[in-house]
This record gives sequence, C-alpha cells and structure tokens, in this order.
Amino acid sequence: RWSGEVTGGYKGNQIMFGVSPDGGQISGIAFQGHWDCSDGIEMTTSGPEGAYPITAGRVKVSSVEPPDGGATAIRFEMEGQIGAASASGTLRINLNALGCDTRVLTWTAAPDA
Repeated sequence: RWSGEVTGGYKGNQIMFGVSPDGGQISGIAFQGHWDCSDGIEMTTSGPEGAYPITAGRVKVSSVEPPDGGATAIRFEMEGQIGAASASGTLRINLNALGCDTRVLTWTAAPDA
C-alpha cells in the first residue's frame, strides 16, 4: 500500500493506492478529500475500480464510472511517475451533474511503512 499528500486544493487531501509486487500495475486508487461543488465544498472519497498498467515507471488512468453515466458519471484522471521509493503526479476528479470538481491537483506518495 502507498499513501501520500494531494496539494493544490484543500489542506489534508490524501491519495492511497496499491502497486503490484512486480511493479507492473496500480490498483485500489482512492482520493480522500474536498472538492468544490456548485452548492459549496464537499468531502469525497473517490477512485476508479480496477487495475491499470505501469509502463516504464509511468501510469496514466482515465476512468468514467459508470461508463454510460453521462453527466452523472464521475470522471477520474490521474497520471504520474512511480519509482521504487516514491511517486508523484497529477489528478483531477469531476462530476458534472453536481458541479463538483477538484481541478488539477498534484500528488506525492510513498510506500506505507
């Protein structure tokens, strides 16, 4: 398990995910924090289901859940560089129907001790 801080938004935002033992996949991605919605600031825990490939130390995740959800779908975009002891990148989550959006945020993470 890896975890870390998400910056560029609200203080205390976090990211968590798992990396396969061979370093070839990332899964269990979860953002826990705040996002701006049309009716104010809300707390959310959100992330895509499934596993995504890590290729040459890079990951790119683009997920829409549910796939045919239209305006009610949660869109999750994440990319980054994952090394043996640290990782960093950007992410954005939005839900058009409720006017909720994290905007583009920066994250850093390391394996949990």
